[in-house]
Amino acid sequence: MPKMSAKEYVVYSLSRQEYTRRKLAQRMRDREYESVDIQEALDWAEAKGYLNANRHLERAVQQLYHKQYGHKIFRHKLMEKGFEDGTLRELLPDIIAEYDFDRVALELVQKSAKAVDFDAMDDMTRQRTYGKIVDKLARRGFAFDTINRAMRAAGLSRK
Repeated sequence: MPKMSAKEYVVYSLSRQEYTRRKLAQRMRDREYESVDIQEALDWAEAKGYLNANRHLERAVQQLYHKQYGHKIFRHKLMEKGFEDGTLRELLPDIIAEYDFDRVALELVQKSAKAVDFDAMDDMTRQRTYGKIVDKLARRGFAFDTINRAMRAAGLSRK
């Protein structure tokens, strides 16, 4: 079977899933396409609207939000997906402004607190459990002010 042209490969790849320009270029280099052909095909795909960084970033942010991550971890996760730092600095603040991270943090706190009887605990156990819930949310990328608001809204306190 003959090798697809660079443009055909771009269309084929993007029909299966969205890629950043960098990730798609890397995939094409791995398949031994010439640099000139790669650049031409990627420029053509951007001009046609097939390769769109804004659309791809919005979908990636939406996926992370629905996986209940906080906004502080977004940059790291998105860079792993191949987004460039400059693109993230420019576009990410406007995109994440649409999302309610306080609500997600509160849902996670309530879910964590439901598993334990917080009121029946002695002070030491309550403090340890409180700390574990805070750590869990911090590891998921929530800011500490967001975590504190969620803990207060759920009626949980350290004491």
